[in-house]
Amino acid sequence: MQFADPRTAFAFTLLFSNENAKEALISFLNAVLGLEGVHAIAAANILNRYETPKISTFKHSFKLK
Repeated sequence: MQFADPRTAFAFTLLFSNENAKEALISFLNAVLGLEGVHAIAAANILNRYETPKISTFKHSFKLK
């Protein structure tokens, strides 16, 4: 069985972009950033990356020629 490389955005998103993986994401971020004690990340909000912004000017679109 072949696994996706977690260093790619696609695999990282699959691993950490759902509510079931929130604790793993927090632990990963604290470990990578070297955060401990009062500086450690305690909570995270996982946002829907496909959700349209509430303010239309925040939405960026690119037109390919």
